[in-house]
Amino acid sequence: MRRKPVECEYETQALAAVLEARWPAAVDKVLREHVLRCPICANVVAIADSFAIARQHSHASAALPDASRVFWMAQLRARREAAQDAARPILATQIATFAWAIGLLIVCLGVALSWFQSSRGWVESLLLAHGVLIALATALVVLLPTAAYFAMGKE
Repeated sequence: MRRKPVECEYETQALAAVLEARWPAAVDKVLREHVLRCPICANVVAIADSFAIARQHSHASAALPDASRVFWMAQLRARREAAQDAARPILATQIATFAWAIGLLIVCLGVALSWFQSSRGWVESLLLAHGVLIALATALVVLLPTAAYFAMGKE
């Protein structure tokens, strides 16, 4: 039993002719006649021609944006990235300053602990009279920077 050939010596020439847009007008007569007789080369030409036509249609329908718009968008992106890069040290400075403030507050409370205990009655009356205001001020001092940190982190 004879096997069907899977390759042909003219296959690469036929494919090159289609890919170079020489098929069928600018190809020699021998290759054209061979493609008509050879099923392998006929399939190669048909498939490659279909791909070439599809490529031409896709190139024709592709809409490229205006160069000035591309340049403008690139400039906007570069500015946005530069602003983000510039904001990183500022955020780090804010975090460090907040940590220093908390540390200073702890040190001051430790130093003033003896004063608090000696004037306990005055502190208790202050807390009872203005406890809500002190709690609100403390919440604002802690919550506003924390909220700003998380809000800036999401952008």
